[in-house]
Amino acid sequence: MTLEDKLLQDIEEGNEIDLERGMFIICGCDTEKKVQEYHHKLDLLMDQFTDYKKTRTDIDKRFKINCAELVHDFIWDGSDNLYEEDQDKITTSIDSLLHHEEKVGNCLALTCLEASMYLRLGYEVKILFSPRHVKLKLEIKNQEIEIETTLEDGFDEEDETRYKETNPLEIFAHILESRSYHRNSALASLADLIKAKKILQSDQKIYEGLGFYFKEIGSFECARVNYHRAIKLGSNSFRVYDKLGQIYEKRYSLEKALKFYLKAIKFPEAKLSFCYNLGERCQKIGKKEEALKFYNKALSSEDITPPYERSIHFHCGKIHRENNELQKALTSFKDAEKSGYFNSELYYYLGLVNSGLGEKKIAIENFCEAIRKNPNQSEYYYSLANEQRGIGDMEKATENYRAGLRLNQIHNETLEGFKNNRIISRWN
Repeated sequence: MTLEDKLLQDIEEGNEIDLERGMFIICGCDTEKKVQEYHHKLDLLMDQFTDYKKTRTDIDKRFKINCAELVHDFIWDGSDNLYEEDQDKITTSIDSLLHHEEKVGNCLALTCLEASMYLRLGYEVKILFSPRHVKLKLEIKNQEIEIETTLEDGFDEEDETRYKETNPLEIFAHILESRSYHRNSALASLADLIKAKKILQSDQKIYEGLGFYFKEIGSFECARVNYHRAIKLGSNSFRVYDKLGQIYEKRYSLEKALKFYLKAIKFPEAKLSFCYNLGERCQKIGKKEEALKFYNKALSSEDITPPYERSIHFHCGKIHRENNELQKALTSFKDAEKSGYFNSELYYYLGLVNSGLGEKKIAIENFCEAIRKNPNQSEYYYSLANEQRGIGDMEKATENYRAGLRLNQIHNETLEGFKNNRIISRWN
């Protein structure tokens, strides 16, 4: 049994745990020799703190809580930024401080480091957790003091984030959860998160991670269950809803996935391509209102580009036309034209909309423009002929019907009718 397995077993069985030793083990000290090495290194760091404290003659004047603030000041020692995003190990933070390196760690590593030093100084330490952050609370002479370990002036920081005060042992679960994201394989990450869940069964981030890695290995049902568990615990992020949408789309259908995709687009992370692609897919299966929501979200994107913009306006125009919202369709098609959409299909649809609005002469111009841009589409000629017939120009209408029929050889009966002059004779 490894030291880590023994630690987790002791936690499950409710045995007394040495917090400092446990943090070393979870952060990679896999032998007793390694654990003792970091106990000794923390001894050295505490010796440095003692020396540092002797040099501070302003303690009583400056530090309202004396030694507690001084620990934080010692760690920062005039630096304006110790934060290192991906460094979450107390062991690495100890090494960084001993070697006077510029960066020390992220909120998890810095909190573990300060907590260890405060514990050695005899303070009662509590750890505060939020879904995305962690910080310390000390109880000193009936006074509670919160410490933001990632800021130099960590005592006076106003923070509206809602934190939960929990068992300090939960820090092990958060270290395991953080460790999972730096693994080289999904299976290794899952192993870490499953261990973390044994310690902490009510943390949404752990279930988010389980959902992500179960999906990575193709275990979609397990992923689905864990993502839903994360939501039940308060998870509310783009990634969760996007991944759930992907799972439901793959296992069931896009229709069932839309419930989650529509929640995903409410987040800033819903980028242009995500919204555009979903708009197209919804449009193809006849989910018009959903498609419009995705397209409109894409149009509001800060990184919108002309190719996307004109394409979206064109697609919105088609949906509005299918819904018989002809004025909205006309606006969308004109916006597409203003954005640089000049292909034949646009003018064909502009012709159909203007025809529906009773603007037959404008519709004729539109259909003529469509034909100029692409003379090989039979429906363009049929639509133009219909408008010409509507204004009584039978000669041009006949010419365009013939042109359309020449392009559509599969209409044999109609073509035979023209050859025998049956259809033309009806108009005369």
